[in-house]
Amino acid sequence: SMGIAYADYDQDGFVDFVVGDFNLGYTLYHNAGRAGADNNWLTVRLEGRPPVNRDAIGARVLVTTYDGMTQMQEVKSGSSLGAGDDTALHFGLGGSSIKEISVVWPDGKTEIFHGVPKNQIWKLVYQETEASN
Repeated sequence: SMGIAYADYDQDGFVDFVVGDFNLGYTLYHNAGRAGADNNWLTVRLEGRPPVNRDAIGARVLVTTYDGMTQMQEVKSGSSLGAGDDTALHFGLGGSSIKEISVVWPDGKTEIFHGVPKNQIWKLVYQETEASN
């Protein structure tokens, strides 16, 4: 194999992946998950606006759940030879719910959100604000 990439291509909350094999092509592996399992999730899709790049490369997202766990992921581009992951960030929440989401944009601006529902694809678009005096 020469490359692997992940994405939730069918947007069902279960991360799928594709593997590239030299001289054979690519194979898509669908993650069917388990119906009825206590597997809460959240996918965060960031979109930049000037001065932040369109794909929000370099942004960091921290998701804190009510069970006290905090997960952090950074938007990146490229993952392996011949493949690239989705820029959306997928967080497994287990049986918990979201307490707080903190987004640190590449320009240093930080936004904090509460009350974001679980089990969804949450899209956030960068909004430039003027500095207060």
